[in-house]
Amino acid sequence: MKSWNPDTAGRYDRSRKGAQSMRIAEIAPPWVKVPPEGYGGIEWIVSLLADGLVERGHEVTLYASGDSTTQAGHRPPLRPPLASVAGAGTTL
Repeated sequence: MKSWNPDTAGRYDRSRKGAQSMRIAEIAPPWVKVPPEGYGGIEWIVSLLADGLVERGHEVTLYASGDSTTQAGHRPPLRPPLASVAGAGTTL
């Protein structure tokens, strides 16, 4: 039996026979960019998850504000981003 290795813990071995990638959609609040600037809310977790899944070979589409950046496919649900429609400095 192989011993536990913290460097590879949780990694999916794509070389295994029958390994398949998944098509995944993530939906984030449309009024804050992913990843966010200046704080680490749920949008930060969404960013880490989307990019991590892409790095593992999955096909990920992120539905988030138009000014978001990601390694995943990106589809903004609103155009332009809601924050720019509401005006700079507006609290939503």
